[in-house]
Parts: sequence; C-alpha cells; structure tokens
Amino acid sequence: MAIIRHFSEIEEIKVEIDGAIGTTKRLLLGSSDGVPLFSMRMFTVEPGGMTPSHRHDFEHEIFVLEGTGVLVTENSRYPMKSGSAVFIPAMEQHHMETAEDSAMRILCLVPKQHE
Repeated sequence: MAIIRHFSEIEEIKVEIDGAIGTTKRLLLGSSDGVPLFSMRMFTVEPGGMTPSHRHDFEHEIFVLEGTGVLVTENSRYPMKSGSAVFIPAMEQHHMETAEDSAMRILCLVPKQHE
C-alpha cells in the first residue's frame, strides 16, 4: 500500500546529540510505516547551525531541498546548495554546517535500522 503524507504532519524533533546546533529532524518514512528497506528523514539546520560530526558503518544519500551549506569531511569541505545530491560512503567522518545567514533543509536516506 502506498503511503503519502505531507512533512508538516510529522513531528519535528530537536537533535540532542553532542555537536548538533540548531538542527531538527522529522522521520518522514520508516519502520513504523512498514517501509522495508530505507528510512527517509528530513533535517532542518538553522542559520549558523550544524549537524554532529559522526561516522557510521552504512552509506547514506542526501538531497538539499533548500538553502546552502557545507559538507565537512576529514579532508575536505564541499559546498552544497538547493538541488545538490550527496553520497557519503560508510565510515567517512562528516557533518554539515550552514552560514550565519542561511538555513538548510535536507532529505537523508539511510537503511531503515538506522533511523
């Protein structure tokens, strides 16, 4: 059965992990919906905010819906803007930052057991 919902219907939760600044998350589709393989999450990072620096044993893909920011890895800084598609391989240390004057909203897809 198909599932269709608007993101505004889903609770926005503040990310409380060390290193997260001005970041919220919505679980758009996941295990509780019976989705078999992936989870789709939407993150909003406020101006001057950042996601926590982390690494994990699975890949994930990101799509920038709106705003601008930077993907920071161990060795590089990659600018991102609305429309950017991003692949982050397993075990690559990373986080995202926004400028002081720009918020960013992204979709992040991960294997469902890592919601």
